[in-house]
Amino acid sequence: MSYLPEDYEPVEDRIRAFYKDHPQGRITTDIISLDGDSVTFRASVYRELDPDPSPAATGHAHGLLTKPKAVEFIETVSIGRALANLNYAKQGARASQEEMQAFQDVKQPSYPPRNPARKRASSPASEKQIKFARLLIDTVEEGSEVAAQILGSTPIELADRATVSALIEDLKARKEAAAEKVTRSKGQQDDDWHLVPEPEEVPF
Repeated sequence: MSYLPEDYEPVEDRIRAFYKDHPQGRITTDIISLDGDSVTFRASVYRELDPDPSPAATGHAHGLLTKPKAVEFIETVSIGRALANLNYAKQGARASQEEMQAFQDVKQPSYPPRNPARKRASSPASEKQIKFARLLIDTVEEGSEVAAQILGSTPIELADRATVSALIEDLKARKEAAAEKVTRSKGQQDDDWHLVPEPEEVPF
C-alpha cells in the first residue's frame, strides 16, 4: 500500500483544533527512554490549564535516531497519537502525516553518512607525513625504538594515516620534553653560578 501524505493530516492541524476547543488546555511531553539509537516519548493532553489528576488522553511514540531532528520529530508523533486518542483525527485515519512518515522511514531506513574523518584516518599516509615522521625518527632519542613499537612490522610507507599521525605526535612530545629538560638544566646552571668557589690566591 502506497503512502499518500494528503490522506493524513499533520499534527499541527490537530493541535490547532484542540486549542480552539480548549483555550485553557495544555499538552506536555516526557521522554520515557533515550539511548544512543532510539527514543520513546509520552504525550499528555489536558483540557484545562490547571493540573488535573490525570490527563484527558495520552499517546506514545518510539523511533530511531537516524535523521536530523529525529528527537523533535518523534515527540511530534507522540502528540499526534495523544490527540487522536481524544478524537482529534480524521475518520478512519488516526495516524498523522508524521506518524506515517515515520512508518515509511522504518520500511526504508535512512542510514547516516559515513564519517569522512574516519575514512581519512584509514587512508594511506601522505608523503608529507612520512617525510616528517622520518625526520623525527632520526632526530629524536630512541626514535627508532618508538617507531618500531607503533608501526610494528609494517613499513612506514605502507602505514595508514592514523598510525603515522600517532607516531608523529609521540615523537613530537618526546622532542619537546627533551628540549624542556635541557632548558631547565641550563637554567639551573645559571642559577648556581654563585656557588662555584673562587680560585685560591696564588702567591708571587
